[in-house]
Amino acid sequence: MSYEQIIDSPLRAARIAKQLSQQQVASHLHLKNNSMISRWEKKRAYPCLLHALQLASLYEVPVEILFSYILEHP
Repeated sequence: MSYEQIIDSPLRAARIAKQLSQQQVASHLHLKNNSMISRWEKKRAYPCLLHALQLASLYEVPVEILFSYILEHP
């Protein structure tokens, strides 16, 4: 994965680094399917605070790193 891809989608980069599928992450967050994970990774939607914190814990990455793009490009 290139540096540009990591910057473009830190959520996707963190998930891939943990070798998890979108479906596995969805299951961990008790979501019905992976569509929300996909939308979050493509920046088409943002997770609620609870899911953001769960993602940070699952990926072992601080939440401010996972969602830094929101602050940079509101």
